[in-house]
Amino acid sequence: MDYMILLSVVLPIIAGGILLFLPDSAFADRKRLLKVTGVSFVVSALLAVCVISGAAGNRLVLFRLVDEIPVYFQIDALGRLFAGIVVLVFVLAGFFSFAYMSHEQHEKRYYGFYLVTFGVLMGLCFSGNLVTLYLFYEFMTLASMPLVIHSGSREAVMADRKSVV
Repeated sequence: MDYMILLSVVLPIIAGGILLFLPDSAFADRKRLLKVTGVSFVVSALLAVCVISGAAGNRLVLFRLVDEIPVYFQIDALGRLFAGIVVLVFVLAGFFSFAYMSHEQHEKRYYGFYLVTFGVLMGLCFSGNLVTLYLFYEFMTLASMPLVIHSGSREAVMADRKSVV
């Protein structure tokens, strides 16, 4: 069950990475992109719900920076609460974005980074110590940056610059 924690974090990141690195010709039809993205949302959310519902107290050490400072995931009550909120909000907002993004460009890039952000937020929810929390907080900043500047407008770029500084 401990590796299910890791899988719930890594799977959406991998799915988002695949979306980002596949050529645009693979999704010439918008319906294909939405099917792949929708399946990725549902599978990632179900995996996270399985971890939330059955992994209380589980701990998975990823690696150690030094002997005294491990980077690890641990499921606790507060992490389960936040993970449940993240799953609910991200899945509902993700499916809403199918209609909202229909008039936008670069949908594949948007959905790729959306899935990566979902995985990073799962890692943030399951952080076992402040070091892991800090690492995933910084990853969240980097992963969500393309979502902020997606439109490419001057206002979006300025908003991103303010959030990074």
